[in-house]
Amino acid sequence: MLVSQKRAALDVVYERLKQTGIESFLCLVHDFKNDRKAIYSKIESQIDRLDEYKTENSSLDAMSLERNFLQISRKIDQLTEELESYKQALFDEKEFGISVKQLYLQSDPEKEIIDLKDEFKFFTQQTLEAFSTTLKFYYQYNSFRQDNYVWKDRKSFANLSNADQRETKKIIDNIPVYISNLFEEVLSLTGQSLTLSDIKAVSDKQHDLTNLLETLNDQAIFDSFIFIQNKKTDKSWLRLKEQELEHCFSQSEIEASITDQRLFTILPVIEKARSTQRNIFTRIIWSVFSKDKTEVAKILASNGLSLDSYGLEELSKRINNRIRFEKITSELKDSSWISEVPDSFNLPIFKEWFTHLHKAIEAKEIYHKLKLKTNFSTNSDHREFISNWEKLIGIANAYQKEQKVWLNHLTTSQTERIIQDKTFAEDLQTSLKKDFDFLKEMDELENKLAPYEKTSLQKLLSEEPADGNKALEIFKNSLYLQWIDHIENKYPVLKAAGTFKLEQLEEELISSIDSKLKISKDILLLRAKERTYNAIQYNRLSNRVTYRELKHQVSKKKKIWPLRKLIQEFHEELFELIPCWMASPESVSSIFPLDPLFDVVIFDEASQCFAERGIPAMYRGKQIVIAGDEKQLKPADLYQVRFDDETDDHPDAEAESLLHLGQNYLMQVYLQGHYRSKTNDLIEFSNHHFYKGRLKMIPDKNDINSNDTAIKFIKLNGMWEKRSNLEEASHIVKLVQKLLKENKSIGVVTFNYTQASLIQDLLYEQTASGAMTLPDDFFVKNIENVQGDERDIIIFSIGYAKDLKGRLAMQFGALNMDGGANRLNVAITRAKEKIYIVSSILPSEMDVSSAKHEGPKLLKAYLQYAHVISEGKGKQDFTSPGNNSDVHLSVVVKSLMEKELKGKTLTNDFSFSDLSISENNQYRSLVLTDDNLYFQSVSIKDFHAYLPMTLKNKNWNYLKLNSRQYWSDRNQFKDKIVTHIKHG
Repeated sequence: MLVSQKRAALDVVYERLKQTGIESFLCLVHDFKNDRKAIYSKIESQIDRLDEYKTENSSLDAMSLERNFLQISRKIDQLTEELESYKQALFDEKEFGISVKQLYLQSDPEKEIIDLKDEFKFFTQQTLEAFSTTLKFYYQYNSFRQDNYVWKDRKSFANLSNADQRETKKIIDNIPVYISNLFEEVLSLTGQSLTLSDIKAVSDKQHDLTNLLETLNDQAIFDSFIFIQNKKTDKSWLRLKEQELEHCFSQSEIEASITDQRLFTILPVIEKARSTQRNIFTRIIWSVFSKDKTEVAKILASNGLSLDSYGLEELSKRINNRIRFEKITSELKDSSWISEVPDSFNLPIFKEWFTHLHKAIEAKEIYHKLKLKTNFSTNSDHREFISNWEKLIGIANAYQKEQKVWLNHLTTSQTERIIQDKTFAEDLQTSLKKDFDFLKEMDELENKLAPYEKTSLQKLLSEEPADGNKALEIFKNSLYLQWIDHIENKYPVLKAAGTFKLEQLEEELISSIDSKLKISKDILLLRAKERTYNAIQYNRLSNRVTYRELKHQVSKKKKIWPLRKLIQEFHEELFELIPCWMASPESVSSIFPLDPLFDVVIFDEASQCFAERGIPAMYRGKQIVIAGDEKQLKPADLYQVRFDDETDDHPDAEAESLLHLGQNYLMQVYLQGHYRSKTNDLIEFSNHHFYKGRLKMIPDKNDINSNDTAIKFIKLNGMWEKRSNLEEASHIVKLVQKLLKENKSIGVVTFNYTQASLIQDLLYEQTASGAMTLPDDFFVKNIENVQGDERDIIIFSIGYAKDLKGRLAMQFGALNMDGGANRLNVAITRAKEKIYIVSSILPSEMDVSSAKHEGPKLLKAYLQYAHVISEGKGKQDFTSPGNNSDVHLSVVVKSLMEKELKGKTLTNDFSFSDLSISENNQYRSLVLTDDNLYFQSVSIKDFHAYLPMTLKNKNWNYLKLNSRQYWSDRNQFKDKIVTHIKHG
C-alpha cells in the first residue's frame, strides 16, 4: 500500500506504474465515497477476466521463467562478486598505505629501477615519507662516498668529539715517525728490512714463538735444533728406533763386557757350551778339556751369572740383545741428521736423548710452520738467539699495541697508505679539518638507519643517480613496482584490468541485468494474474464459489455497500484481485480495518504528513518504508486542529512530520539519482543549495547539445497592485496559449494566492470564449500546494514588482516565513523539460540583506541563476569539487591529450563522468576512469552496469579507461584515447 498526503503524488506514482502494465492490479483511492463506483467497476472487471488471465498464463512456462530468473540471479551475483573483489583490491590501502591504483599512476615499469625484493616489505607509504626526507639529506653527502675521497674508507665519526678530531690529527702526524723508528730498530736487531706484515706476524704468532723459545732454552735441544735446521728429518723412523731400543731393554739385560770385535765370535762358543750342558758326560768333558772354559767363565762372572745351563742361556740372550742394540745405535749414528748418539747402555740416558731430539724436530717444524721471514743466524750463540727473538717479539707487540691505538681512529688501509704515501697523509689532514662536521653528521645519520634502509641506499647509490631528486625518483619507482608485484600476486583479479576480461565481465553483467529486468516484469505480471485464480474454489456443480458474493456486492445497483464494509468483509479475496492500493492517510483510516493487511506500507511525501495521521496506516502493514524530503514542505495545519498535550514532554511529541519521527528511529538512505528533469539546468540550483551536490543526473546528450536553454527568463514592466500583477498574468495567458501547441503538459506556479486567482480568471475568460482549450492536466497553483506535481513545462509568475509610487516592497509572502526556502525548492523542481520565469523585477533590484529567513535570499539567488542560464552566458559547472592531484587518471589523460585534441576540448563538466570531450560547444563523448566516480559508486553494479546502460539510453558514447592500462603500456593507452577522440 502506498500512502501519501498529496493527491498529486499518488497520481504521479499511479501513472508511472501504469506504464509497467500492472494498472489492473492497482487501486487508487482519492475520495472513498466518490471513487467507489470506479473501484467497484475495476473489481468486477478483474473477476470477469479470471479466465482470460488463466489463458494468458497457460501460454507461459512459469517453471522456465523461475529457473531462468534464478540462473541469471546467480550469474549476476557471481559477476558482481568478481567485480567487487577487483574494486576492493584496486582501492585497498591496507597493504602499502595507498591503493594499488595510485601505485599504478605513480610508477613506470620502463624507467630505471633497483632490486628491492628483500627490502620493500619494510616500507609503507607512511615510512616512505620519512625515508624520502632521509634519502635526500643522505644524498647531499654523496661526494664523501666517492672512491677518490680520502676519508671514504674510515672509522665512523658518529661518536667523535672535537678532542677526537685533534687526536686523529696527531696520530696521522705520528704514524710516519713511529714507523721509521720501528724499521730502524728491527734492521739493527735482525740485519734485515722487514715489512709491517712481517712484524705483525711475529706478534700474531707470539704464543707459538714463546713456546718455541721455552723449548729451545735447553742447550741440548737448541744444539739439535740448530744441527737439523737444513736437514731432512724422519720422525716416524726415529720413533721406530726408539721403540726397538726400548724393546731391547725390555727382553733382558744387555751384555756390556765383551768388545764389539769379540761380540759376534763369542756367541758360537756360548752356544757350544750350552749344548754340553745337556748330559753329565759331555759337561764333564767340556769342563776338563775345553780351552774356552776360562773365557766363558770370566764373561759369566762379569754378568753375575753362574756356569750352568741357566747362566749360559741368560748370557746368550744378553749377547743377542747387545747385537740388536749395536745394530740400532749404528743405524742412528749413520743417520746424517743425528749429531751425537749416547755411548752408553743406560736406558734413561737414551730416553732423555730421544726426548731432546724429538723436541728439536718439533721445534724445527714449528719454526718452519710459522713462516716468519725473520731468521736469526744459526751461528748465533744460544743465549743471543733466544734474546734476539724475545726482543723482536717485544718490538712486534709494541707495534701491535700502537696500531690498536691508531685503529681506534683510522682503518688498517688508511694506516697502510699513510705509511706508504706522504701525500695521502696530507690529504687526510686537509679533509679532516674541512669535512669533520659533515662526516660526523653523515655517520650519525647512517647509524640511525635500519638495516633494510642501509641496503636500499647502497643499491640506490650504486646506480649513481644525478642528484637527490633523481635518486628519490628511482627509489620510489622501484618500491612502487615491487609493491605492485606483491599486491597483484595476492589479488590476481587486478590483472584482469590489463586484458579484455574486465570488459567481458561488464558486458556479461549488463546483459544479465537486462535479461533479469525483462524476466522480472514477466514474472510480476504472471504472479499477479496467478493469484487472482490460484485459490478459486468450486461447488459440487462446478460453479465457482470464490468471488461470487464479492461480485454480487460490487455489481448490484441498490443498497450498495460502502467501501469500508466491502473491504472489511472481503479483504482476502479483494487483495488477491487487487494487491496494490494507494490512498491518503485519512482514507486508509476510513476504509481499512486496523489489522496488518499489507505486506508493505510505503509513505510518500512523508514530510507533509503529520506523525499522528501516519501512525494508523502503519498498523495496516507488516513492513514500513517512509519516503520524504525534509527540504520540501512541512505539514500544513491551516484550518486544522492538532492534538496538543502540553504535559507530554516526550521527544516524539515534538516531531513535526512522519518523516521527522521516522528519522529518530529508522536507518536513513538518501536518494542519489534525479529522474524528473531532462537537463541539469533544471535541478542544479536545488542540488547545490539544498542537497549538497548529492543528486546525480544524466541528461540526454541531444538535449544538452540543443541550443535551446532549459530556463527562459522573461522580463516585463508589470506593476504590483492589489497583491497581484496584471501584466504578468496577461503575458502568461498568451504564453500558455502558445505552448499548448507543443502538446506538452503545463503548470503555472505563483508566489501568492491572489496572483494565482487572477491568472485563473483570465484563463477562464479565454476558455469561455472558445479562444483556447485547457487540457485536464493543466493547473495554476501557488507554491503552498504544488508539492507532488510535475509537468513538462512550468511557468512561474514572480508577481512582485514596483507599485504605483515606484516602490519595491521586499515582501514575498510565504517565502518570508519559516520554511519559505523549502517552498521555493518545491516550486523550482516541478519541471521535467523547461521553466519559464515571468518577472517584473531583475535579481539586481532585490535587496534581501535584511531578510530574517533564507527564502527571499534564495529567491534572489535562483533568479540570478535563471537569468544566467536564460542568457546562455555559459555552461554551469555540474561537478562537485574534486582533488585534481596527479594520482587521478583523469588528470593524466588530460595531460596526455593536450597536444592531440586539435579543436576538441577535454573537461570535467559532469558528475556522471570523469571527463567530457566537446567540439564547437557540442559534447561528443565521455571518458570514464577508475577515479572518484568509480570509488564513490553506490554499488559495483551501478558503475559497471546501470551507468553504461543509462548512458546508452541517453545517447552518450563513452570510453572506459583504468589505471593499470596506463601503467602497463602508456603508448597503447594513449593510442586508445586518440582513436576514441577521432572516431568517438
